[in-house]
Amino acid sequence: MDSDNTTEKASSDVFKLDCRQSAEIEDIIISPPETGKYDNLKSELIQQLSTSREKKVHQLIRHEELGDRKPS
Repeated sequence: MDSDNTTEKASSDVFKLDCRQSAEIEDIIISPPETGKYDNLKSELIQQLSTSREKKVHQLIRHEELGDRKPS
């Protein structure tokens, strides 16, 4: 069973989330695991909200300004 401190930490962090973040992990908020609440919350947030490497590359390419350069 989680210690009171870990449960309080997870609950406190849930209140700090904005609507978009909360929606991404809604299933965990509604039905948290019996143990490891904070660690589970943390890993899900990282997984759901991290920008994938592929998306980062796409964003770089899309937002890169050519200026005086020509595309190769």
